[in-house]
Amino acid sequence: MKSLTNHPWYGLLLLLCAACTPGNAETTADPTTTADPTTTTTADPTTTTTAETTAETTTNPTTTAETTAPTSTGEACPIDEPASDCCCFAHSSGCETPTEVLCEATVACDDILVAHDGDIAVVENPAALECALTALRDRTPGQLRVIYHWGMPELMNEWTFLYVQADGTAFENRGAALDDFYADDLVHRSLQPAEVFEQCLQESDPAARLDCVEKAGSGEPLATCLSMCGIF
Repeated sequence: MKSLTNHPWYGLLLLLCAACTPGNAETTADPTTTADPTTTTTADPTTTTTAETTAETTTNPTTTAETTAPTSTGEACPIDEPASDCCCFAHSSGCETPTEVLCEATVACDDILVAHDGDIAVVENPAALECALTALRDRTPGQLRVIYHWGMPELMNEWTFLYVQADGTAFENRGAALDDFYADDLVHRSLQPAEVFEQCLQESDPAARLDCVEKAGSGEPLATCLSMCGIF
């Protein structure tokens, strides 16, 4: 019998078997070449943080809104300054009492209390009347009031309100709280010359002196500060 090693097919068979060995199949697929792990470093993490910091600095909320806001120039009529403007005065609630002073108020003299006894008006505190005439003559800034009442002095049935200014003017208002409550216009007026009140101080009759104070509220009108109000 012939040996297979000497047969030409035997060599061909050996070549085919060599091509099909599993060791050659494993070595052809080199894992280090197809999936290179270093390729993941192409996304540089520093690029994302740069974008974040840029966004934060460009939208800083403490910049334009605060620096461009206008500064306050103060109120037109501050309450911590002397009463010298229309806005410093207001009608009382319901207009049943004399004018209210909203700014820094000064009382120049005590209220002049006048009691009605029939048709006769009696000044109950002549010293307050003397003080008021002196304040009008000297242009002493502050509040002067004449309070008319029937019966109890605490009831302010009628009044004349004056707030004297050093420039020879006064804010004036009149009102009543009888059957109806009302307050007349509050008006900024000129006062009569100082000599007029000096002559009034020479009067001995309290009624004549009182009339001088009342006429102080009838000088030339300069401005109407408040309109008439009341319950009728």
